[in-house]
Amino acid sequence: MGKKCLLVFVKYPEAGKVKTRLAVDIGDQKAVAVYKCMVEDLMATVKKLDMSVIVCYDPKESGLSMMKWLGAGPRYYAQTGADLGEKLENAFYHAYSKNFTDVAVIGSDTPDLSVTQINEAFDYLNQTEAVIGPANDGGYYLLGFNRGGFFLDVFKNIPWSTDMVYVETWSKIRKSGKVCEVLSEWNDVDTIFDLEDLYKKNKDTWFKDSKTMQWIRNDGMFD
Repeated sequence: MGKKCLLVFVKYPEAGKVKTRLAVDIGDQKAVAVYKCMVEDLMATVKKLDMSVIVCYDPKESGLSMMKWLGAGPRYYAQTGADLGEKLENAFYHAYSKNFTDVAVIGSDTPDLSVTQINEAFDYLNQTEAVIGPANDGGYYLLGFNRGGFFLDVFKNIPWSTDMVYVETWSKIRKSGKVCEVLSEWNDVDTIFDLEDLYKKNKDTWFKDSKTMQWIRNDGMFD
């Protein structure tokens, strides 16, 4: 069994800085409110995992505010790098430098990601070098490598924030010769349509009593 670490990429909840595509339809303040619910739901899930969790936060000066918000349970690490690729690369290197052997990263766009799904990803890392979870928007919601599977170029020259992120990343992994397992597709929440989909599909799931679902019900936007 490897020494496992989950990296969670999170932005500090500031109006105009988070969920900007969603804010187009519901406004900045509501976008921040639902984002906070999504992150808190995700953190409640990862706290149930039998592994270390590192919150990779942005901006770097928000460290104390992030700890006050999310508590003392996880470790914290300021995202560093010129773009998302460098930030991801540096976060993986940080985890490996702490002697973790199996490392995966998730963002904060999939609040209904379950303990079972995350554990499945790490189970694969006991058998293969890499694991990836494609998102419905062309990105990925999870990417993981064991120490031997990680390679330098996986985050370089990726067209971030496009529908080619998954395809380009998968192509790099395949060309590197690494063995990679693919998880089931899952939905990111970036737009009003994604939020409605999240609400409708989770009315009768384990996620129905989450903060995100309660916020949507209280707002009444989809009723």
